[in-house]
Amino acid sequence: MRFHRRRGRSYHHIARLEPLEDRRLLSFNKAAQTLADGEPEVAQFRLAATDSRGKPLQEIALGATFRLQVFVQDLRGEQAAGVFSPYLDIEFDPSLARVNGELRFSSNYTNGKSFDTSKPGLIDEVGAFGSFDGFQQSIQAGGAGGREYFVLNIPMVATAPGRLTFVGNAADDAPFRDLHFYDSPDVIPPGQVDYGQTSLTVLPPDRTIIDDSAAGFSTQGSWTRYTGIGYGDAVRFTARGSGADAATWSLPAYEGRFRLSTVWSPHPNRATDAPYRIYSGDTLIDEIRLNQESRPNDFVFLGRQWETLGIYDVTDEPLSVVLGDDADEYVIADAIMMELVQEEERVPKIEVRLDNAHISSEATIDFGSHLVGE
Repeated sequence: MRFHRRRGRSYHHIARLEPLEDRRLLSFNKAAQTLADGEPEVAQFRLAATDSRGKPLQEIALGATFRLQVFVQDLRGEQAAGVFSPYLDIEFDPSLARVNGELRFSSNYTNGKSFDTSKPGLIDEVGAFGSFDGFQQSIQAGGAGGREYFVLNIPMVATAPGRLTFVGNAADDAPFRDLHFYDSPDVIPPGQVDYGQTSLTVLPPDRTIIDDSAAGFSTQGSWTRYTGIGYGDAVRFTARGSGADAATWSLPAYEGRFRLSTVWSPHPNRATDAPYRIYSGDTLIDEIRLNQESRPNDFVFLGRQWETLGIYDVTDEPLSVVLGDDADEYVIADAIMMELVQEEERVPKIEVRLDNAHISSEATIDFGSHLVGE
């Protein structure tokens, strides 16, 4: 083991000699980088923005703290032995967030810890390498080389509203920050590594969004989670019923005037009269029925189209939104947004209904043929 300094930072470097097919090879073998372009990915990092309990985040309030977690995985299938030295750079918009404390490495990677957070928007040369004895024991115990392994937690704080994206890239300090597998001294070519990316939204101070996976969301009855669509990449749905099944968004106990809006994923099998009921405490104050076969179209926020439910004054009792299954087809529960509005924004919302169904602003109605003058 030798100790090296560069640019005022401390690094631990290791040059490992071990037998392999009756030869002795240095672990920093640059000859391994001769693989042709287009080779399959053999390793991947996963970046995840989470709360303090490890729950993934889609959005976060301005000024709130969160964690950026780093995971790594050997993708070589039956040959997988694990990634020995997971190092990378992570870039992000420095106007939206900053590192907020001490980085914490997992017990899988306790040697050669490296990072530099002095430059805003860059977590540079971050990573560590593992222990041969500990990992070999885990392989013998169950062949765990191909599992995803946790590398470290990076504490962050949101400093401005906007879409915050973290992008992983190859570390620059070769050969000391090269990637290696446990079972090979060869360098893993950066072109065969997915360095990961993740995003979350830092909300303006006047907006709160409760998704169907958030703490303020709950269901009663039979609701099924469906992934791959909707806000936060998931929705809940239930078949038409008598009203016994309900999804509830319990909104924060703020005072003021708020616009409530919702979003859903349209489809021909959706309800044309999905009932959204607005409660102040236990008192029903409004009911809006929306056609979920059509796309929401009142405004765009976070790249999605939203439909306004209404504008409400909140004083003593917090608001809640309840979506029932007493509709004509499948009902979709996704996200509710609560937005503080100014006095001049309080304008009446004109709603057009036909047979008690809401008609969106872009819809067309066929009244049939008729004679002029009748």
